[in-house]
Amino acid sequence: MLFGGAVPIGVHGMATTSRAAIMGSGGLRPGALTLSLAGGCTACLSVAQERGVETPAIIAARIAGETSYAKLAANAAANDAYAWAHGLFDLGEGFERADSLAVAADPDAELYIVPPRLPLEAPWGLSEVRGAVMGFDVGTSKADLVRAAMETAAFAARDVIESIDSDGVADAARPVAKASGGIAESDWTMQFLADVLNRQVERLSVTQAAALGVAWLAGLGTGEWPNASQPH
Repeated sequence: MLFGGAVPIGVHGMATTSRAAIMGSGGLRPGALTLSLAGGCTACLSVAQERGVETPAIIAARIAGETSYAKLAANAAANDAYAWAHGLFDLGEGFERADSLAVAADPDAELYIVPPRLPLEAPWGLSEVRGAVMGFDVGTSKADLVRAAMETAAFAARDVIESIDSDGVADAARPVAKASGGIAESDWTMQFLADVLNRQVERLSVTQAAALGVAWLAGLGTGEWPNASQPH
């Protein structure tokens, strides 16, 4: 294939962003649970599926004649509350300031933020819903609002994970949630997510899992990594 040049460039694999993130997170292994927090929130649980057996799963990938299946759930509005708080308070690059504000927030403040849209691809969906801040009073601070916005992202992530991984498995037997992208770079949010999930959450060393997945897929296609296992 040519992209405007004289030298052909081979295309050795094709993947959507969500599928590439699954690959980059090592999510094709049966039982692997991955969580992409870039933009919205997408949770993927890889499952084993025999031919002819119907399960609520999608095709995650077809590589070298092998088909991988996964359960998938998403919420495109998962980070809307944090994006609003980030713009309102000009939190800057990275998550250092947001994390410090979350730590400084009143631990007894019962403040909750409902995002301004609940998309239909979420476990629950109501696209007409308007945003709301509940529990607001005269003592509510900037730190309280920032923390509530970060909690909203974690609660949304919990919802999508539990919608695909709530089959009565004991907490101790549930897979580690491997998170990447966006608000996954916030130490405070990842710890809060682990607390509300009551399971281990691991942040990947390469936060842009989709880019890593594309590189891995290309490497397989060119034979550079003919026998390599998945990243992570």
